[in-house]
Amino acid sequence: VKKIKKGRSVDDKTYLEEVFNCIEEGVKAGLVEHDCVTFESTGLTSYFDSMLTSLRKDFEVTTIRINTDPDICLSRVKSRDQSIHINISDDQVASINQKVCEKNLKCDFAIDNNSRSVEALKQELQTILNR
Repeated sequence: VKKIKKGRSVDDKTYLEEVFNCIEEGVKAGLVEHDCVTFESTGLTSYFDSMLTSLRKDFEVTTIRINTDPDICLSRVKSRDQSIHINISDDQVASINQKVCEKNLKCDFAIDNNSRSVEALKQELQTILNR
């Protein structure tokens, strides 16, 4: 998705549509080789909703809400590898998080990700996926 950004704003509607088309294609391609594929999204846009509906037509989809304190989320966004992530401002992170909370997407499971180790999170994800 970083390659298709081409200088556009992170909230450019054409860009967002292309992002979710790209993600959907990637998920489908991954499922040709693997029994299970996981990916991360805030689930905020209508393009995510369309992608989710499309994937559910052909695949079993499990959604997992990740709950994290906003300050921890911001710290993680700032410390992630910027070579593979879209750089967004603190205000954009706060706005996205607020809108996601307001949308309140219904998820199959929820995970608290405030102070858990990577291994504990992997284990919980594996438990969910094995159900």
